Amino acid sequence: MQENLGVFPDSSTAKVNENELLIRGSSVRARRGPPLNLTITLTTTMSRIYFVHSGAIPPYLVGSTLQARLMNPDGEVVLLTDVDNEDIPEALSGRITTSPLDDYLKRASDFAAIYSHRGSNSVAYELLNFQRWFIVLEHLERHPTAGSIMYCDSDAFLYLPVSQVAAVMTTAMSVCSEVGPQFTVFTSARALRDYCDFITRTYSSPEALEAIQEFVDSHRSAGLPHISDMATLGVYAERNNLDDLGQPGRHDFVFDENIGSEQGLQLGLLGKRIRTRSGKKWFIRPTGEEVIAGGVHLQGGNKTLWPLFVDIPVLLLLSRKEPRLLSQALFHALKKAFTVVFLRIGQRGRIALRRFQTPERLRANT
Repeated sequence: MQENLGVFPDSSTAKVNENELLIRGSSVRARRGPPLNLTITLTTTMSRIYFVHSGAIPPYLVGSTLQARLMNPDGEVVLLTDVDNEDIPEALSGRITTSPLDDYLKRASDFAAIYSHRGSNSVAYELLNFQRWFIVLEHLERHPTAGSIMYCDSDAFLYLPVSQVAAVMTTAMSVCSEVGPQFTVFTSARALRDYCDFITRTYSSPEALEAIQEFVDSHRSAGLPHISDMATLGVYAERNNLDDLGQPGRHDFVFDENIGSEQGLQLGLLGKRIRTRSGKKWFIRPTGEEVIAGGVHLQGGNKTLWPLFVDIPVLLLLSRKEPRLLSQALFHALKKAFTVVFLRIGQRGRIALRRFQTPERLRANT
């Protein structure tokens, strides 16, 4: 058993009620004695957070999964990955459940057979963005949970328990800022299955796919350049009036769709302004009013800043388990932060100087 560090419970020690054991025909071997004609599938009531990532595990993913674990101490965090066990960072061992992505590709492969590419990104990139939903669904069907489910992007950092978010939802699925998948909650496996069925129906019908294209055409100015899983998510959310976790007018919490975008909130030097108070993080509206920050999404180059967006227990754990990873990550994060701060201070200085100079002074200087 791996070391258990207080706020990071060992995922292998979760208690399961005997009434939650579903017995189905097959074969498992007991610790002693002959094989039994049983397969035991555990159905837990714990909330579960999923991450899906192909390729080497980057430092920011180590941070985001551990931050999710910190916020979900009584639940489970699952990373579906195609890296070998020996390449999984030590800090994740016993805290994050890692499963081979290749073991859950049946539904994803079926979708690939009907997928038609209409994006400017690579086929592999866009296809995996669709397939992730089918991969999570297949894992969920094999390892059921009666608790709520959240999917997080690999660069999404969670600041609230999943159960707290799910408790106030009025729909079975959520969206983030109209089309965003960064933090997506499903109150049941059926909710995820319904969305996957919608994707399949869309790519099985030229008329349905054309409706997605029309949605994209009407949302290009909002940063939706081509058909992607975000487009299907946007259409599905619109048709089913899904709860929007990124809606800036919410009074309970707001989830960030991109740390660098305003989203109806105040911006600081490194993106959205965030205050930490009473053990919570808060965004600030233009009026000065605070609203609880549900999580942040470090899109693009902002991924480098991840050590500045995780809580202290995560940094302390990494300082013990992955000191080299953390020191390098902090170096790059601080380097980027100082660069951004100096550039923005300089930009603000130039703007202030232009405002100070009158037309007469400008002509005199030239």
